[in-house]
Amino acid sequence: MEPRAVTIHSITLSRPFSETAPAFEFEVSCGGGTYIRSLVRDIAREMGTAGHMSDLVRTKQGEFVLDDCIAAEDIFSADKILAAMPGKLGEVGGSEAAAGVEKNAQTAE
Repeated sequence: MEPRAVTIHSITLSRPFSETAPAFEFEVSCGGGTYIRSLVRDIAREMGTAGHMSDLVRTKQGEFVLDDCIAAEDIFSADKILAAMPGKLGEVGGSEAAAGVEKNAQTAE
């Protein structure tokens, strides 16, 4: 893959390196199109070593934030789905929408 310019807004260590050595955890705020695996590779190269990524958690994508997501076990709970959608389906149809979600969830089981 050809190198290309990307935007990195910030990189911060999640925990002190003394707690995680020889590994480290960090959080990145970046522009679209950034490959975090490539960033890890580039950091390792700059440090004169090899590196790999063992875990990746995307906490935000556009307007979607991980903290606003519903848990997998709640995927068929109409109340929790509607609560996670303020200003959208929750305002259009209210309990009728909830009943439709419940009905569809039951037929999917």
